[in-house]
Amino acid sequence: KQALQEGINRIESMALVHDIVSHYDEDYIGIRSIYDELCRLLRMSMVRQDQEVTFTYSGEDILISSHMASYVSLIINELITNSLEHGLEGEHGEIHLHVNDLGGNIKLAFTDNGKGLPNDFSISSNKRLGLTIINNLVTHELKGSLSIENTGHGVLATIHMKKEA
Repeated sequence: KQALQEGINRIESMALVHDIVSHYDEDYIGIRSIYDELCRLLRMSMVRQDQEVTFTYSGEDILISSHMASYVSLIINELITNSLEHGLEGEHGEIHLHVNDLGGNIKLAFTDNGKGLPNDFSISSNKRLGLTIINNLVTHELKGSLSIENTGHGVLATIHMKKEA
């Protein structure tokens, strides 16, 4: 049942991007719009009624192409899903995305205040589908870099990518 729900969430995140982009005259969309809509969607499907999760966004709202937005939405979907399932595990918490425009590059800093990663965590030896999807999309499709680390108060996932891959 959980695997099916994860698959449904992935499909809905792709449909969401196409829906958002269709409301724009051009084929560009703001990262904040993607994040806000995914938070709304995942709150409905994954957050229990007695659980309080705060989703916040800071930094610039950078416009990206609809092509790039499809990858970014899948990445954000997986990050939020991982935070809700593994970091917060049904507990109250906070999930945050900070976006920086670094000239020709974009930096996404995604954090949660969950339980953190196992001490032996490594992206390269990780076998979870969600993190494998994130790593492959960032490195192969967006030609970027990904780091994931414990902060002492949860997890920080940092993504650097070119403005247009």
